[in-house]
Amino acid sequence: MDNPGNYPTPIGASDRVDIVRGPASPIYGPAKIGGYLNFNPKSARIEETGAYIAENTGALSYTTGSWDKSILTAEIGGPGEIGGKPMGFYLYGELENSGSFYKNAPGVEQSLIQASFDVDLNETVQLQFGGMYHDYACLLYTSDAADEEDSVDL
Repeated sequence: MDNPGNYPTPIGASDRVDIVRGPASPIYGPAKIGGYLNFNPKSARIEETGAYIAENTGALSYTTGSWDKSILTAEIGGPGEIGGKPMGFYLYGELENSGSFYKNAPGVEQSLIQASFDVDLNETVQLQFGGMYHDYACLLYTSDAADEEDSVDL
């Protein structure tokens, strides 16, 4: 989905999306008065049981479509052991090089890599960490176009 004027949300990298209603904590910013979305990254831990996925899993997909849409995604996850302790990992990647619906406007180029790791230090202590690299380039539309040359035709 093309959402010009906004930073894209990598929904494919999410395992679950929580809809949090009502005013948010001030740490989320002043514009969250009606609620916000909480995107939970993909993980090797099964949410319902807390156990790790039983075996390595992965997927590779390519999406193409109108306006030169071109998106490649890959993901892999699985269980493992570190120092005799059970652990799990999950890696997700996405590359996009797509055109634009808008005339005279550049398309979207983005690269995304996300990793998450979970380690059970003992029966009651878990270490969970991860990170995301997201490089995004496109034309962002604003409401204060300086002149006709800066505007985009629809």
